[in-house]
Formats: sequence, C-alpha cells, structure tokens
Amino acid sequence: MSAQSCLFCYGTLQLGDVFQRVCGEKRLAQTASLADHAAYYLRDQTYPGIRAEAGKRLPGRLYQGIDIRMWQKLDAFEGEEYQRQSVQVFVPGRGGFLEAQIYTLKSGSRSQLTHQPWTLQAFRSRHLTTFLQDSF
Repeated sequence: MSAQSCLFCYGTLQLGDVFQRVCGEKRLAQTASLADHAAYYLRDQTYPGIRAEAGKRLPGRLYQGIDIRMWQKLDAFEGEEYQRQSVQVFVPGRGGFLEAQIYTLKSGSRSQLTHQPWTLQAFRSRHLTTFLQDSF
C-alpha cells in the first residue's frame, strides 16, 4: 500500500465518529505511533498540533485505502493551518514501519502551539460532544 493511501492521525480524526463525518464513510484503523513527536493543544482550540521532541512517542491511528475524494475532504477539514507530509509510523500489528501521510502545522501556524499536552482521552471526555456539534 502506498503512502498516498495511508493516513496517520494523532488528533480528533482518531475517533471513528469524527473520521466518518469528515469522509462520509466508516473505516477501521490500526494502532500506530510516530517516534520523536508529541501533541499539544493549539491556543484557544480543543484540537492539537505536533512538534518534534526527541525521545517522545506520539500515539495515533492509521487509516488505509484513502482515495482522492477522501483526501479532498480531509484537506478541507484540516484547513489552511495544516499541510500533509510523509512520515514513517510504527504499526505494532504489522511488526514494523509503514509510510503514511500526516497533517502537520504549517510554519506560520506553529506559534499557536501551547505547552499543554493533548490527549485523546481528555478530548473525548471534555470536548467531543461540542466539537461534533460545532464542526459539522
């Protein structure tokens, strides 16, 4: 499978409900992680961005089989602050690394990152309901 058809998510798109609302279909995802990165809240937002940090491990989910139509929807959802880039993610179920696309903050938006760590558990319990209502 090519990197162009794989998406590594570290933020809200890890949740099946969010992914389905953005892409219009359900997808199964695998557990994966990105070495030497960590997620942090963006200023005045409930979603994250990432920064490189040696020794950290960023947990996330890997979706495969992403087609052009889905990429267009994902690009629109992520907006002008983010760009896609290729990364190598570790996929425990496969016992190795796989190339995937990830959304990272563009250089002009990186100043919006706070020092408050972002976790999926905290987002799910504190912000998910409002995020689903306000974002779609």
